[in-house]
Amino acid sequence: MPRLHQTDSLSAAVRRLRRSDGEAFTDLYQALMRHSGMGARHTQARSPHENGKVEQAHYRVKKAIANQLTLRGSSDFESQQKYEAFLAKLFVQLNTPRKERFEEERAHMGPLPKRPLTTYKSLSVRVSKGSTIRVQNNNYSVPSGLIGERVDVRLYGEEVQVWYRNRFMERMPRLHGRSKHHIRYKHVISSLVRKPGAFADYRYRSDFFPTHRFRMAYEALLREHRKGTRADKEYLQVLDLAARGGESGVDAVLGVLLERKEAITAGGVQAMLGQNVPEPMDGIAPVEVDLELYDTLLPQSKPGMLAAGL
Repeated sequence: MPRLHQTDSLSAAVRRLRRSDGEAFTDLYQALMRHSGMGARHTQARSPHENGKVEQAHYRVKKAIANQLTLRGSSDFESQQKYEAFLAKLFVQLNTPRKERFEEERAHMGPLPKRPLTTYKSLSVRVSKGSTIRVQNNNYSVPSGLIGERVDVRLYGEEVQVWYRNRFMERMPRLHGRSKHHIRYKHVISSLVRKPGAFADYRYRSDFFPTHRFRMAYEALLREHRKGTRADKEYLQVLDLAARGGESGVDAVLGVLLERKEAITAGGVQAMLGQNVPEPMDGIAPVEVDLELYDTLLPQSKPGMLAAGL
C-alpha cells in the first residue's frame, strides 16, 4: 500500500462543514484509510490540475478503450464477462511497458492489510405487506414468506443480497437512481392468487408478464370475460402454475392455445403441461425457398468474359 492517498474533493470522500470548521473526510473514507494504513489528503475543489498525472492517465485509458472498440467494429458484447475480458487484455498491453517502473515503486510501499476489505454496505430493513423492501429509495421484491420480518441487506456495487437470520435468501441486480423497482412475480404471486381483486390496480402489474405470450394470454382473457376480475383471477392462476411448475412449459402451452385460438384456463394449461407440447411458431409458418432461383438474377455470361477475368 502507498503511504499517502490523495483524492479529489468528491462528496464520497470530503464533506464541507461550516466555514469556521473547514472541511473533513467522510466517515467511510476515514474507515478506508484506517483499514489500509494510509494517510489522506485531498485536492482543492474544481482544481483537477492538482491530480494532473491521474487525470491524464484516466484520459489516456478512456481514449485507448475507444480506439480498441473502433478497431473491433462494435461496442456490443454478449455479456459483462466478455467486456471485462476485453478490458483485461487491453490493460495488460498498456501496463507491460510500465512493469519495471512499477516494481521500483512497489519496493517503497507497505504491506497489504491482513484482512480483506468488506465490499458491501449492510442495511437492516423490514419487509412490507406487499413483499417488498425499500433500499436507498428503490424497491425490490423478496419471497412472500418474509412479510413482516426484518432482513439484512448487503449492498454491493452491482447487486443486492438479502439475508435472513444469517441465511442467504435472494440475489438481485442493484438499481441505481431513485424510484425504480425490481419485482419478481414469483415472490408475490401466491398472495395475489388469494386476493385477485388487487391485481387491477397493482402498482407493479407490468412485471407480471414475463414473456409476450403471457401478455397476449391476458389480453385474450380480457376479451373473453366481460368482468376484468374474472380475467385477472384466471391469469393469476396461470402465472402461479408458471411459478410452481416452470415458466418455459407454461409459455409453450400458451403459445399453442393462442395459435389455435382456444380458450385459456388454468385447468386447461395444467392439463397440457404433462403432454409433449410442440414449440409454437407464433403464427409464422416456415417458407421453403428454392435457392436456384437466385441464379436467374445473374447476368448471362458472354464468350470471352471468363478469359478476361470478368
